[in-house]
Amino acid sequence: MQLNPFIIHKIEYMPKIIWLLCLTLCVSISTFSQNQENEENEIKYFNENYIPISKSAYKNKRIKYDLWSIPGDSANHEILAYKEIQGKINNKDILDALLAEATNTIIDPLKPTVIMYYPGKDICNSTATLPKRAYKARYDKMEKKVNRIAESTIVYVYKDDEGLYDRFQGFKTWIKDPNGIIEKLFFSRHYPCNSFVVISSTGDFISHRGETHPENVWKALKELSKRK
Repeated sequence: MQLNPFIIHKIEYMPKIIWLLCLTLCVSISTFSQNQENEENEIKYFNENYIPISKSAYKNKRIKYDLWSIPGDSANHEILAYKEIQGKINNKDILDALLAEATNTIIDPLKPTVIMYYPGKDICNSTATLPKRAYKARYDKMEKKVNRIAESTIVYVYKDDEGLYDRFQGFKTWIKDPNGIIEKLFFSRHYPCNSFVVISSTGDFISHRGETHPENVWKALKELSKRK
């Protein structure tokens, strides 16, 4: 029995059709994967409340209000953050107790508390060019004027000490953030260089997040001292 020539033709070309189908499928899968990867790596922008916004709105708001641009919860997330925050903490006595235990000193609850905070090594604080003694002079000057404004308790706290003792330490006694309380209360994200928070005896606070300067510390302490 002879096969129909049309059937023979179909049998001969069947492998080619299957090969083309497989090739098309592979190209489709590859394109989909590449698009998905590009979408995952694309930078996404968020405001200070972690709400998505456009790139142009992000840049305009950052410039207009002088906000930080910091990493979010994912590698491709950039969020805006205020440089200064004001508020009030409850149970200040618990914070005082943790700081007292960590520093092995008595924290006077009637005095303001000034906390200098080092978040860990970053591009900002690892490229500093000043030697340790220059930081010591800077800290000494800051402390002297702080106590002229209002006699205060000054504490130096770090989250991660990488890079701290290379240069930034300034011959001060730094303590590990006790139970991560300072991070939880004031610096939930990594802000560049270093930060500070001034807390009044009543729990009112002003925190400056990133690139701390002595002038900002004095200004915050003066403002809180007026609120008595």
